[in-house]
Amino acid sequence: MTLTSAPTASGPRTTPAVPTFPLAWTEADAPDLTGRTAVVTGATSGLGLLLTGHLGALGAHVVLAARDEAKAAAVRTGLLATAEDALAAVGGRRARAASAEDLADRLEVRHLDVADLDSVRRFADDWMDEGRPLDLLVNNAGIGNQPYRTSPQGHESQLATNVLGPFALTGRLLPALRASEATTPGPRVVTVGSDFYRRVAGDDLDALRGRGQGGGIQYIRTKAAVAAWGRELDRRLVGDTGTGTVGGTTGAGGVVRSLVAHPGMATTPMHDQVASRAQALLMRFMTARYARPAAQGVLPILYAAADPGAPADRFLGPARKRDTRVHARRFVRAAADPAFARRLWAFAEDLTGVRYL
Repeated sequence: MTLTSAPTASGPRTTPAVPTFPLAWTEADAPDLTGRTAVVTGATSGLGLLLTGHLGALGAHVVLAARDEAKAAAVRTGLLATAEDALAAVGGRRARAASAEDLADRLEVRHLDVADLDSVRRFADDWMDEGRPLDLLVNNAGIGNQPYRTSPQGHESQLATNVLGPFALTGRLLPALRASEATTPGPRVVTVGSDFYRRVAGDDLDALRGRGQGGGIQYIRTKAAVAAWGRELDRRLVGDTGTGTVGGTTGAGGVVRSLVAHPGMATTPMHDQVASRAQALLMRFMTARYARPAAQGVLPILYAAADPGAPADRFLGPARKRDTRVHARRFVRAAADPAFARRLWAFAEDLTGVRYL
């Protein structure tokens, strides 16, 4: 299928100054998000759960898009039970969320399995049929270190979850995002990456198919691909051909922007997703030595999602375990190669049947 949508006309806006990095930034620095609608995939645990709580406390209407609706409903109940703590974390600004009862009206559960392209289509079709605009899409759901298995459409599971699902979901929801282009800060897509992407060349699309392969190397390949796709998405959204540089920040509105942020190595349930006892022992060692608390790891993602000054042409996240600041680094290797990104885009279109931009 081919998806098209006309851009929304918008008046002149003031572009925020590019901040100086590395940036000391916490949830207390986030702006009021009252009136904004966000979809967060993988919202039932780890970074997605924490991000959902922050966005809700900041006043946003948040859709917990999850494959296990019962678990998502329980998570929603837990977030409501701790609403006052979440409000305190963002400075107690009561205008953002008047009460737990107010938050209850702004946390919504919807079924979505990003690894299943049919589920992605149903989710997006329902959203578009309702005529709802969308201000923020966070492609957070991800899996790693998995043994080889396939999605309902026959794609390797990590490729399906980490790359193809986000690609298809974003394309299908793009008209809803463009319906919010008159808002400031403008609508955006935030994709959760991994700093591990630097460890592979990442430009072998045949290897990315993961035929007969799972495990950590396939996870890294998919994260290299998603960094390249997220960067290419922004180039296409702003009309860059890939030969120039897209600079500036996302806050001026006018067009949808795409940002890629990573948490560093954070203590999340994904690190329990290992294929063998040996991998479990290695991951336990790596987590103890290098991982930061998930509450710190989520901050670069929240920054990318909420701050009007976040730059779209940089890879956002921490540099070291004990460095809690947000760094904005240039994309490298395949993620910095527009020619590869165009090949990757065509690859994703062929495997998903979703064509846009």
